[in-house]
Amino acid sequence: MVENPTGNPATDDFAVTMEAIPKIVFSRTLHQLDWSSATLARRDLKEEVLALKQQPGGNILVGSRSLIIQLLQLGLLDEFQLCIHPVIAGGGRLLFEGPQERIMLNRLHTKEFKSGAVLHTYGSVKAYNT
Repeated sequence: MVENPTGNPATDDFAVTMEAIPKIVFSRTLHQLDWSSATLARRDLKEEVLALKQQPGGNILVGSRSLIIQLLQLGLLDEFQLCIHPVIAGGGRLLFEGPQERIMLNRLHTKEFKSGAVLHTYGSVKAYNT
């Protein structure tokens, strides 16, 4: 249960949902975590992800841009979900930094939301030989 509810049901529901999802945290500075459902990675990124892929269960979701770039370079991404929001921010960082060769994506499906956001799902991402 969330210890410090905000009084905002949407935020509190999200926090409860996030607490229930097992998480692996990759950090060079953290030594302990506040989330009971989170574990600090003890192996390097490639070893940890390869071990996770061998476990039964659902997909591995990655929300960190820097981890996505590293996983892309290691050839460990099987699918991308890119959500495009109808907002022009006027700046920001490159989405994919680092690939030196063309990466072909295979569109699996697209979903449009009432807000105007569009979720594009691409599969068969094999960019690098590992």
